[in-house]
Parts: sequence; structure tokens; C-alpha cells
Amino acid sequence: MTIDMDPRLKETLGEQDHRKVVAPYVKLISVTEGARGDRVWLWDVRLTQPNQVHMPMPAVHSLEHCIAVFIRRHLDGVINFGCMGCQTGFYLPVMNMGDYDKMLDAIERSLRDVLAAKEVPLANEEQCGWAKNHSLQGAQDIARSVLARRDKWTRVFSQ
Repeated sequence: MTIDMDPRLKETLGEQDHRKVVAPYVKLISVTEGARGDRVWLWDVRLTQPNQVHMPMPAVHSLEHCIAVFIRRHLDGVINFGCMGCQTGFYLPVMNMGDYDKMLDAIERSLRDVLAAKEVPLANEEQCGWAKNHSLQGAQDIARSVLARRDKWTRVFSQ
């Protein structure tokens, strides 16, 4: 499969040595083509430094809820927004969307939506499996920290 993609994405495509990356960053992990030609672009949205800093689970849970809802305001084709078990970031699979700058913009807008939120979406017993395990303040603290380093998001490795 030949894909025309931003050269910045090609440099860090795939999984990377977690000892060499510098978070926060947004990078492409893979592109999978379906039988009908649709492509799923799997993004790594890394918010904290692997093996050094992890996000507290209530904050991760709230970020997951918030961004899963908010990013759909800014980006079509979102399949999911799921947390990494290591609590350092999120996986973002998107259908037919490989525009790096558009992705960065959508994530930035979603994090700004987190800062403006008055409550965590879907954080109730009807729609959430652990509704008491949320921290909007924790999610907002992380969003603020990541937005403060927005200029670093395309740099996966230290220069």
C-alpha cells in the first residue's frame, strides 16, 4: 500500500523506543487499509513521559470521556479515543484522516474544550462503568500542561 503522507509522519511511523521519546507528542502509529479502500489512521497521543510520569486514573478516565466526546466536534471519522494501559497517553483511530496539521488542531481544540468543561460527559452510572472514578480538575490540569507545550507536539525525539 502506497500512501502519500506528511514527511513529519514518516519519520516516526510505527512503535518507538519508549526510552527515546519526549512527551507530549502526537504521532502516527500505523495506517491500515480495509477491503473497500478505507484507511484507519492510528494516532499515538502521548501526554506524559513513558516510564517516568503517569497520569492518575481518575484524570485519565475523565480525559477519555471528555476528548472522546469533544473531538467529534472538530474531526470526522473518529472511531474511538482509548486510554493506554500505561496511563501516559491515548490511542486515536480515525477513518480516512491523515492530515497531520488538522489532527493537531483537533486535539488542541478538544483540550481547550476540556478546560472549558463544567462536568465530565457521560460520567454517570447509566453511561459509565465506574462513574465515581473521575476527576475533571485532574483532566483540566493535564490539558493545561499539554497545551502549554503545544509547540513540541510534532517533536517525538529530543533534538
